[in-house]
Amino acid sequence: MTVVHAGFKTAYSQSTGVVFAGRNGLDFLELRLGAVRIPEVSLRLREAQRILDGLEVERIDLLGAVVTEDESFFRNIKIKSLLAAIVQVGLYDRLLRTQRPPEVLVGNSNGDSALLVCAGQITFEQLILTSAALQTLQPRPSAVVENKDAKPGTSNVLPLPSGMLPVPGMQTPLLPIAAEPTLPGLPLPSLAGLSLTEFRAFQRAEDGGIVEVGQPIMDIKKLMIEVVETLQIARFINVGPGAAVASTEYEQIADAAGSDEVTVIDSIDLDPMLNWFWKQMRPVVGYAN
Repeated sequence: MTVVHAGFKTAYSQSTGVVFAGRNGLDFLELRLGAVRIPEVSLRLREAQRILDGLEVERIDLLGAVVTEDESFFRNIKIKSLLAAIVQVGLYDRLLRTQRPPEVLVGNSNGDSALLVCAGQITFEQLILTSAALQTLQPRPSAVVENKDAKPGTSNVLPLPSGMLPVPGMQTPLLPIAAEPTLPGLPLPSLAGLSLTEFRAFQRAEDGGIVEVGQPIMDIKKLMIEVVETLQIARFINVGPGAAVASTEYEQIADAAGSDEVTVIDSIDLDPMLNWFWKQMRPVVGYAN
């Protein structure tokens, strides 16, 4: 799908936006255990597992990685980031079963991005195949391809599947890697093996397409202020299960944008079949009752 880069236009103004939680959405074991009980999340985890199992790399058990204890879960930040994106895509699938598609989507656009998948900019398979998490997996012996031009100490490159094109702004899988690569065209600084988070917003146009609005920015609150101010968004649905913006900050966003009120609700709370999700977890993860 072609992305139209444009400024914000009030012609497409609507009232509801979705914001994706980002890389830390699964930082509590209770959240992870609850998330994998949601059918759409489990389906996406299995789909991702099938994609990975088709590669010539050592096997990783995605479901096992999700439900492991926190100490093990935090051990590999790149796999943690990929799992968060997979879960968010599943939660968005679930959201669309009961709600109409939102007019605006906001979230991180570099690294593992559920936003780009849900906005139709990349496929779910591309999300998996371009993830930095693949750099943590050793190739099977048959997958090692000699690179005669490679400098000493650098890695062999695992080719993308036939017909698969690299995604602009994302990394091609390298197995293994000698040093952290930089993102093509995005010389962002690196922190703990991941590029600092960049946020983008996409809007549904009247012709049914997707328009990228505004400019990429590293401060999600500033982006949301501009979305509220120019598109008159009055409600955000948080696709978590964590949160990219604290609930208390939505009032600040409204004030800065000159809006009467901006509200936020978790996508899980909108689903009558998921009323069990927060019952035992809210006190644990610090959500208000």
